[in-house]
Amino acid sequence: MANRLLMWISGVVIAVTAVLALVMQLDLRAAPSISIDAPEEPGTIVVAIDGSVEKPGVYELPYGSRVHDLLDAAGGYLSSSDLTAINQAAFLIDGQRLYVPWRETTETAKGAASSAPLLLDINRASAKDLEQLPGIGAVKAEAIVAYRNQNGPFRSVDDLLLVDGISKGVMADIRPFVMVAP
Repeated sequence: MANRLLMWISGVVIAVTAVLALVMQLDLRAAPSISIDAPEEPGTIVVAIDGSVEKPGVYELPYGSRVHDLLDAAGGYLSSSDLTAINQAAFLIDGQRLYVPWRETTETAKGAASSAPLLLDINRASAKDLEQLPGIGAVKAEAIVAYRNQNGPFRSVDDLLLVDGISKGVMADIRPFVMVAP
């Protein structure tokens, strides 16, 4: 009799376990899917342009606009503009100021801190673009790109200090020329 009771209890425990396992599987299938939404991009940005352009001023452009879009909005550049001093394919960021130098003043403007150079987004820049920064050669530019590819986008300009070969001195030299777009 005790054996029959023990067998009956064992059978009930096995049946209950099987039912619970089935319920858990069904519950997992019924769970809502997880959705991660990217933050909304702003619809427009406001940027300023000065220097050798038809209509210097402040312009509202769609998010994702480039320097050449700002030049078009400003009525184009003048024949005396030095377009080699700017990257027309660079992305613009909200609140940015672009200065288009005159050809005659380019040599003096290159050394002047007030010339307000176009900022280079370190998350979008190619190694070739990064080589244009002071103190950054091909090796350091490749190290920056490799670090970004391995660790994801930089969250701040100061994250460049995590890249091998970027010292505080180099950082001080390039800080005025780089940024991380929002």
